[in-house]
Amino acid sequence: MKTNRYTHNDSKAGSRRLFTPAIFFVFFTLVLLFGYFFIKSKPSVDLPQLSESIAVQTEHSQEEPSPPTPQIEYTTTKNTIQNGDTISRLLGGILQPQEILSMVAACDNVFSLRKIAVGHPYSIIRKNGNFEKFTYEINQDDQLVVTKSGDAFSSSCVPISYDLKPTVVDGVIQSSLFAAVSEAGEEDALAYRLADMFAWDIDFIRDIRKRDSFRVLVEKRYRDGKFAGYGQIKAAEFVNQDKVHRGFLFEDAEGRSFHYDENGKSLRKAFLKAPLNFRRISSNYSMHRLHPVHHVYRKHPAIDYAAATGTPVWAVGDGTVTHVGWKGAAGRMIKLRHGGMYETYYLHLSRYAKGLKVGDRVRQGQVIGFVGMSGTATGPHLDFRMKKHGQYVNPMKVSTPSARSISKERMPEFMARMQQLVAELHHDSPTQTAEASAEPEQGNKSL
Repeated sequence: MKTNRYTHNDSKAGSRRLFTPAIFFVFFTLVLLFGYFFIKSKPSVDLPQLSESIAVQTEHSQEEPSPPTPQIEYTTTKNTIQNGDTISRLLGGILQPQEILSMVAACDNVFSLRKIAVGHPYSIIRKNGNFEKFTYEINQDDQLVVTKSGDAFSSSCVPISYDLKPTVVDGVIQSSLFAAVSEAGEEDALAYRLADMFAWDIDFIRDIRKRDSFRVLVEKRYRDGKFAGYGQIKAAEFVNQDKVHRGFLFEDAEGRSFHYDENGKSLRKAFLKAPLNFRRISSNYSMHRLHPVHHVYRKHPAIDYAAATGTPVWAVGDGTVTHVGWKGAAGRMIKLRHGGMYETYYLHLSRYAKGLKVGDRVRQGQVIGFVGMSGTATGPHLDFRMKKHGQYVNPMKVSTPSARSISKERMPEFMARMQQLVAELHHDSPTQTAEASAEPEQGNKSL
C-alpha cells in the first residue's frame, strides 16, 4: 500500500495546533497566579499619603539651599609701649592716616594719644581684620578706651577693674624702710605709700632708726589672678624712735578719702617735711657758713638737698606761684606763696614743670621743677628756703597746723570705723572684707 506523504504531514500539523493553545493556556494561568500572589504580598499604599509625599518632595526640590552663616573672627593684640612707638606706628596697618587723625582728635578731651608712654600696657581688638577697640592704661587706676562706629570714633576714660585683697604687712627696720619692706616679701611701691602717708610727721631719711617698726593694712590688687600692685592703705602704725604714729582711712564730707590719726586729726599738714626724694642733706640752715665757691662766711638760710640732676621737686604745700625764672646766683628759681604767712623758694633747678607760670595755683606734692645746678653751684642739689612773715626761718623747725580734722558730728562714725580697722590691722590673718570677696570694683583710687 502506498503511503500518502501529505497525510503524514497533516497529522504533524494537527498535533502542533493542539499543543500550542495548551501551552499558552498554562503559561497564562501561571502568570495570573504569580501576579495575584505578588499583589497580595505588597503592603497597601494609602493614595492620599502617597500624593502628599510626592507633593512635599516636589516642594523641597524647588527650595534654594540656605546660605552659610557668616563667621566672625576677633583677634586681640596685647603689648606694652616700646621706645619709638606712636599711635600711627601701632595702628598704621589697620587704619588709614586720615582715620588715625580722626581718632587722635576724638581722644584729645579725654587723654592725648601723643602722650602714650613707654612701658604702659595697651591692646588692639580687630573684628574680621577691621578695627574694633583700642585700650591704653593711663596709670594704675584708669584706662583709655577708643571704639569705632561707622566712620566716627568715640573715647572714654574707664576705671581699671581689680580684685582687692586686704593684707597685713609688718616689719622691723634694720637698715632702711625699703629693705624692711623687701624682707617682708613686698615691693618698693609699698614703702613709698607708707612714707607718703606719714611724710608730714617722719623724715624717712633723717628720722629713721634701727628697730623702728611698721604694721600696715593694705589692699593688694589682682587682675586675672595676678598681683597688680597696691591699692589704698586702710590703716597703718609706724613706731619711730619709740613714738607711735597711726593713720586710718576715712571719707570726708565731700566723699574724698584721707588718713586721720586716732583723734580724728588729718595726717596732712600744711607743709611736707621735704620737697623731694634726696640722697642726703649737703648743707643745713646756718647763719655762718663757709661758702663752697667764694670761700667766705655767709648766711645760708636754706637746706641743701643733694640729689641727681632731674630729680622731681614738688611743692611742700598748697600755694600760688609768684616767680618762675632766672635769679642771678640762684639760677633757675621758683617761689611760692602759701596764704599770707609763708613763702617757699626752690633754687638751682635744671628746668621747670611744663607750663608752670606766675599766678598758677599748685597743690601740695605737685611737681613744679627738677633738680639741677644752675647759677652758682658746685654740684646738683636743691637749695630750699622758707620765709615766715617775710623773715627766713629754718624749714626743719617750722611747726604748722594739720589739715581739717573730723567734725564733731562725724566723730562717732569715725571712731566706729577706726575700731574696725584696728581689729583688722592686728589680726594675724585678716578675713577678707566684702570688697575683696565681691565682684571686682571699678576705679579703686589709691592715695
